[in-house]
Amino acid sequence: MKRPWPLAVVCALAPLPVVAQQFQQVGAGLTGPVVWTEGVEAFDANGDGKPDVLFANGVGFSTPGGALAPTLLINQTTTGTITFADETATRLPAGFVQQAKGLVVADVDNDGDLDVAFANAFGSQPSLLINNGTGFFTNETAARFPALTLNSFGGGFGDVDDDGDIDLVFADAGPSAFGAPGGMARLFLNNGAGFFTNASAQLNAANKVGSQNAQLLDVDNDFDLDVIVDGKSANQQLYLNNGAGTFALQAAAVLPAGTSNTYATDFSDLDNDDDLDAVYISLSGFNEGTAQNNLVPSATLTFTGSTATIGGLNGHDDNDVVFLDADDDGIQDAIVGSLGNGQEKLYRNNGTFGSASFAFDTNGFSALVDSTLDLAAADFDADGRYDVVTGQGESGNFTNRVYRNTGPADTHAPRIGRVQPTPPRVPLSAILAGGFARKAWIQDSTYKRGQTFVRARADVTAVKDGVPQSFSAPMRSVGGGLHRAAIQPAPSPTGRVGMDVTWSVHATDPAGNASDSDPETFRICGAEGYGQGSVNSTGGPATIAGVGDPGLAANNFAVTMAGLPPNRPGVLLVGTTRVDRSSPFKSRLLLIGGSVQQVASTVADATGHATIPLDFTQPPLAGAAPGETVYLQFRYEDVTLPGATNALEVVYCD
Repeated sequence: MKRPWPLAVVCALAPLPVVAQQFQQVGAGLTGPVVWTEGVEAFDANGDGKPDVLFANGVGFSTPGGALAPTLLINQTTTGTITFADETATRLPAGFVQQAKGLVVADVDNDGDLDVAFANAFGSQPSLLINNGTGFFTNETAARFPALTLNSFGGGFGDVDDDGDIDLVFADAGPSAFGAPGGMARLFLNNGAGFFTNASAQLNAANKVGSQNAQLLDVDNDFDLDVIVDGKSANQQLYLNNGAGTFALQAAAVLPAGTSNTYATDFSDLDNDDDLDAVYISLSGFNEGTAQNNLVPSATLTFTGSTATIGGLNGHDDNDVVFLDADDDGIQDAIVGSLGNGQEKLYRNNGTFGSASFAFDTNGFSALVDSTLDLAAADFDADGRYDVVTGQGESGNFTNRVYRNTGPADTHAPRIGRVQPTPPRVPLSAILAGGFARKAWIQDSTYKRGQTFVRARADVTAVKDGVPQSFSAPMRSVGGGLHRAAIQPAPSPTGRVGMDVTWSVHATDPAGNASDSDPETFRICGAEGYGQGSVNSTGGPATIAGVGDPGLAANNFAVTMAGLPPNRPGVLLVGTTRVDRSSPFKSRLLLIGGSVQQVASTVADATGHATIPLDFTQPPLAGAAPGETVYLQFRYEDVTLPGATNALEVVYCD
C-alpha cells in the first residue's frame, strides 16, 4: 500500500540530527603565555604515566624576532575535562630562552626518562635539556653538545649506528631561511651516556634550500634508520644508511619532488603493507599530497606522488601533519594543522591510495580560525582516544589549544609489521659483548616523526642440556618505529654454547591493547671451556681456550694452550661426547668422550704456551653441520705421567 503523500512531505522536512565535531576544543585555549609557538610535542615529562605538553617558542618567520622560553604544561587530568598546569618556571632552567623552531623528545642519556633537544634558528646553538627522571630539566648543552650555530627548523632522533643509544640529526637552512645556497643537515653521534660528537661527515649531506625538517626512519625496510630532509624547495632529500651510520644521498627522483611551498613531510605506513608512505604538506602549490611507497611488493624503493588522493578541502597554507586512527578501523588517518583554513583538517584514510582515498571530514574539528604551525597527538585523559594539541604562531593571537577526541576508543593492538630476521646461529662473542641485538618495526594508532607511545619487550626462553630459563628484555624505542632488544641469556650449569634460544616480541599501547610476534629461534655457537686441567710439573693446571668463532671456513679459529710443561709435545683431540669430570692431579683422564680422534700435534714453547690453528674444512673436523657440537682437549707429555688441559665445547657457526 502506498503511503499518503503528506506523510512523505513531513518526513522530508523533519530536522536532521546535529552531528558534533569529533575533535572538540577544550575551553578557550591552553594555559600558559600567549606567545609565538613553532613546535609542540606530547610526552610523559614527569614519569606519572600521563602525557604532558612542551611547546618550542620563538618569534620570527624568516628572520629573528626574539628568543623565548619554552612552555611546559603538566597534565593534571583526573576525570572529566582535560586540564594542564603551566610549570615552566619550576621545571625548566631559569633564563633558558632561544629562537626555537622545533624540538626532539628522546632518552639521550639512557636513564629511562625523556630528554629534550631544541632545533634553533637564525645562527643559534642547538640546545639540550636533561631530565632528572621526575620532570625537572637542566641545560647541559655546553657539556654534552658540540659548540656550533645552525639555522635549524627541525631535527630527528634515532640509533643510526646500532649501538643502542639515541643519535641526533638537525636540518640546517644555511645563511638564509628560504634562499640560496641553503644548508646541509648535521649528524651527531651519542657515546651512550648522552654526550654527542659531530659526525656530519658520515651523513655526506648536500645543500638543501629552505630546509625544514630532518627525520630518521627505516624507509627501505632493512632495519637501520635512514634520513629524510625536507623543505621549501624542489627535490626532498633521502639518505640511505649502510647500517653503521654512514649515509648516501639517493637520486632526487626516488621521492616526489615537492616545491618551494613544501613545508613538511611525515611518514608512516598508510596502507598497512609494512613500508613507510608519506603525506606532503604542499606537494603542489598549496595542495597536500601523498607519496605511496612501492617497496612492498615491488622490492624496488620508489614513491608515487599524487594530490588526487586528497579528497575534499585542499589548497590552503598548511603547516604540519600527524597520523592517528580517528575511526578505529585499523588504518591511520591524517590530521593537518592549518594556518589558512577555518579549522584543523581530518582526512579519513581508506588505505587504498586511490582517488580521494584521504577524504576530508567536515565534522572533524571545531571550527576555529587560528595559525597552527605544529600539532601532536596523545591520550591526555586516559579514555583510550588520542586527543590533539596545537601550537600557534606567525599570525593571529597565538593561543595554543587542545582538542578532546570524542570518537571511538582505540581497540587495535600495535601491529608488529616486521621483525629483524634471526640467523640460525649466533656467536657466543656477540652474546658476551652486550647481547644479541634484534629490532622490530611496530606501528600503532598514532605516530609523529619517530614518536610513539608503544612499549615493547622481547620474551625469551633458553634451553641448554635440558635446563630452561625464561626472561624478558626491554625493547627500547630507537626511532622511526623501530624497537631494539639485546638478548643475553644467563649461563646454564653447562654454559651457553649449544644453548637454543627462542624469542618473540610483545607490544602494548596506552589503551592496553597487546600483540605478539611469531617466535624466532637461534643456537649459540662458539667455543666455551669447561672442567679443570691436570696439575703438572709447572705447578698449575693447564688450560685451553678458543680464539675466534668456529666456522666452516679455513683458518678462522684457533685454540691456545697455557700452563703446559715447557718444550714438551702434545696432541689436540676431538671427541663427540661431553664428560664433566676433572682432576687437580696428574691424570690420563680425558674430559671428552665418545669417538675420539687426534686433530693436530705441537710442542709447547719455553713459556708453556702453544697455538694450533684449526681448519674446519679438513678431516676430522670436516663434515660437521652448522650447529653441531664437538669437544676439544689438549693432551701433553710431562716429565712423568701425561696430563691434559680442561676441555672446550665447540658449536660450529656458519
